Amino acid sequence: MRFDDRDSVLPSFWALGGYAFESERWRYDFGLEQTIWRERPLAVGGSFYRRLASGDDWLLSDDENLVFTLLVTEDFKDYFEAEGGSAYVHFKPLPTITLETRYRFERTKWLDAQPHLWSILGGDKLFADNFGRVESAFRQQSIAEIDSTENACLISRVVFDTRDPDDLFAKSSWHLTGELEWSDSDLNSDFDYRRYRLAVSRYQKVHRRVMLLLRAMYGGSDGYLPMYKRYYLGGLGTLRGYQHKEFMGNRFWMANAEYRIDFPRTDLAAVVFWDGAQITDCTKLIKRDVEVKHCLGIGVFLGDDLRINLAKRLDRSSDDDPKVYVRFEHKF
Repeated sequence: MRFDDRDSVLPSFWALGGYAFESERWRYDFGLEQTIWRERPLAVGGSFYRRLASGDDWLLSDDENLVFTLLVTEDFKDYFEAEGGSAYVHFKPLPTITLETRYRFERTKWLDAQPHLWSILGGDKLFADNFGRVESAFRQQSIAEIDSTENACLISRVVFDTRDPDDLFAKSSWHLTGELEWSDSDLNSDFDYRRYRLAVSRYQKVHRRVMLLLRAMYGGSDGYLPMYKRYYLGGLGTLRGYQHKEFMGNRFWMANAEYRIDFPRTDLAAVVFWDGAQITDCTKLIKRDVEVKHCLGIGVFLGDDLRINLAKRLDRSSDDDPKVYVRFEHKF
């Protein structure tokens, strides 16, 4: 249930509830937001909740992931339970700029995946364990950590976006996001770290039917990152010629390039793309012993969102069959 006041005189609020049968627990999310300046939208808000949480929202939305789970027994997100709340200030000084500062406090709980759930075309395939690709000893340590810790943090985020939301490929544009997350015992947290990420995307129109898409991303951290806050690369939305979330680290860079051609009088488009990245647990990212991972691929768009990719990793000659990924939303 949700209420929005178009005149911003009354606060907006939402209430979400549901029951998780396998966990035998109620889940909920109650929140309130009040606009205090309409001309340059400035709002304050907060919420409290018990919900499924995931660090993979930047890769795909819950709606897209639901399609994969229902159709082909693929769940691309790793989950844990988070119970707590947050308070935030949201400001949009210009139509292309959004600023947000948020305080969040959460108690976490480990969730065992249910591998035998049903899907339409999945056959006998099983769903993967949460964080199943993480090395066993660290994963077991992290499971105990998730069940026994509390995380409080301050998050600051800035977004600069000149894209047309109705047609991302209509014109040349920029999309930049920067985020800093700070957790410390002074905030009543069991963790002490700084985590930061910067992403810059350029949509460059070459001519009416050709566009060059470029993205550069950097993520790093200081201090100890729990497993659910670490960076993961590989597969969907990152290095598309690799296994999904094949690599884990606390520092990375990644670059993606796509050359897109629209076909006349159709909703079809073709792309050729390249992905490259380094990821490490070391304090220094650019080191000779940190291998650069990269892949090449091709793809077909059916409309602006539905896409089929075929990609191959370029760093070994065995166990490197091309990977096929289907997307139902555009994430770049």
